[in-house]
Amino acid sequence: MIRVVLAVAVTLALFAVAAPAAADAREYRSDRIVATDLTAMERAGTALLGLEDPTPSPGTGPRRFVTLRVPGDSWSTAPVDWVALGGRPDVAHPDPRVVAYALAGGDPRTVELPFPLVTGADGPLVLEGSGRFELRLSLAPDGVRVERVGV
Repeated sequence: MIRVVLAVAVTLALFAVAAPAAADAREYRSDRIVATDLTAMERAGTALLGLEDPTPSPGTGPRRFVTLRVPGDSWSTAPVDWVALGGRPDVAHPDPRVVAYALAGGDPRTVELPFPLVTGADGPLVLEGSGRFELRLSLAPDGVRVERVGV
């Protein structure tokens, strides 16, 4: 009986020590997933601006498609509350060169792009919830237009 009590006590102690490290690892993995996809979006926008010429009809002009993965709550990832393309949603005058995102309960993190994003709305394009978001990037007169595909 004493062996069982000691085994349970040791198991609980090990779990108490490992739980904060597991939470940090979940946050780190979610951060890396979003940051990696935002880097792919930045590269696609930079290639679009550097390699393509605008056309008279934006609907038939050059485009790039990017998938942005937004992790949800799981054993290996922490949930992401939102991703905002084209500025932080909680400021009066969002900077169109900024992409911001927030892990659940955390402070917003920002990434500055070398070009402005044009969202077609007043303010940033905010993606809420988890999942895969298909984005279409196209040339705009004042930067790179970003739109959700299949909405």
